[in-house]
Amino acid sequence: MSLHRPVGPLEEPLVIDGFESFAYSQYHPLHLNLGIGGDTGFHYGLTHSPMRRKGCMRPDQRMHRDTVETIFGRPDPKAIEKGMAEVIRMSAPLPQALDIRSDGHPAYERSFRHLAGYSIFHKATPSTDPRTPDNDLFFVNRRDMMLRHNGANHRRETIAFSKRDQGVVDRAAIHLMLANYWAPSSVNHDRSTPAMKLGLFETPLRPEALLGKRQFVTRTTITEEWRRYYFGLVDTAEIENPKRHTLPLAA
Repeated sequence: MSLHRPVGPLEEPLVIDGFESFAYSQYHPLHLNLGIGGDTGFHYGLTHSPMRRKGCMRPDQRMHRDTVETIFGRPDPKAIEKGMAEVIRMSAPLPQALDIRSDGHPAYERSFRHLAGYSIFHKATPSTDPRTPDNDLFFVNRRDMMLRHNGANHRRETIAFSKRDQGVVDRAAIHLMLANYWAPSSVNHDRSTPAMKLGLFETPLRPEALLGKRQFVTRTTITEEWRRYYFGLVDTAEIENPKRHTLPLAA
């Protein structure tokens, strides 16, 4: 489960956005924070943030939400800004000047406060702008669409919804790995992958090549957040005693 960013500073604009879904029930929504290269479409970062159910609710639904939060706790109201700050650090591990583009979500701009030493130029694009290739947010808009298109668990009114937050993270990581190294940028116009655009590989990598060599977490550089994901430490509030990744030879 790795996106293997190139070594060195980030040399393209960073487009950030969040993909909203839920796990277990609609009383447990979540936000997948994404960081994608604005020139290449390479996926640099992914984190998970639990959310509080929002929007219109009937009185009985609001009462049930209050009951759930009383028993299992209310999600951290700053989870999205913390998660997005981590995505930016994944995308640019060392402080540098960054050109960041996003929609008008207020938590994204607040996330910059967690980034000591970074010099950030931020451009916000209204979500009502046409979602064409000329839109600064084109790559994240397309990724949101593809995540929902390729994952039945994220479609509206589906019985295939994810049962655990950890499962959402695992499936998203696999999706983004294939998007970086195997899937063409465009079926009709540009057959190169984002990794090819960055000069990491000369040809697309088939799934057999990506998964053919065993990766050991103790021999791979990953962030502490991704280490949590690898060992299955993302909890779902109403599931007791979740299964952890404790196989003795997995490390």
